[in-house]
Amino acid sequence: MTLRIVHYISFILLTFFIDCRQKKLFKNVTVTGRLVNYFSKAPLIDVSVELRGNDVHSSSSYAIGKELLTSTTTDNTGHFVLDSKQSKDHPQYYLKHRSSGGYDIYDTAFRVASTTHDIGDILSGSYTFKVNVRFLSNTNSCAFADLSFSGLNLLAGQDTTIQLTSTKSYSDYKALPAMSGFVLTTKNCQSQNVINTKTYSFRFDTVDTKTILITY
Repeated sequence: MTLRIVHYISFILLTFFIDCRQKKLFKNVTVTGRLVNYFSKAPLIDVSVELRGNDVHSSSSYAIGKELLTSTTTDNTGHFVLDSKQSKDHPQYYLKHRSSGGYDIYDTAFRVASTTHDIGDILSGSYTFKVNVRFLSNTNSCAFADLSFSGLNLLAGQDTTIQLTSTKSYSDYKALPAMSGFVLTTKNCQSQNVINTKTYSFRFDTVDTKTILITY
């Protein structure tokens, strides 16, 4: 009788232990956030997002961010929800999203304090900056604008507007903001003798297409 009670208690304890282990092993984590364009703040739609963890199968095969836990795509508001079992290296996680040029890693890593974690807005994507340059003649001189893609001859009395553009990914923009510029040389229209040479440079820093006025 005593032996039967001992077996019964052992069975209860073993069942409780296994149940606790299963709950720990199969505990889920939910990560949410939103992808937006880094400059315009417009939502990035239908972008692939991955939740990853560290591969900790053994010390020899330990690899940062190599364990793919789950993936999804952003909705029409840029939001995503990633539901997965916990990483073997919980609470350390990585988020990857596909953008122009391949995979970009958002941040180095983040930690999930509980079973849910909201990252908030993630800046990504690329943006095409635009600026209009208006060349307005207010003298009898001619001019030549040495642009990166070609040269532009400007005659006396002309009013000419061109548009310059620069497309930058978020990683490129962080490293070096979008800039442009050119050298404008004013000349005597008849003799072509140089009167003045001036370098213009400007930074793309607005969502709106701005206009820069240059007189010659």
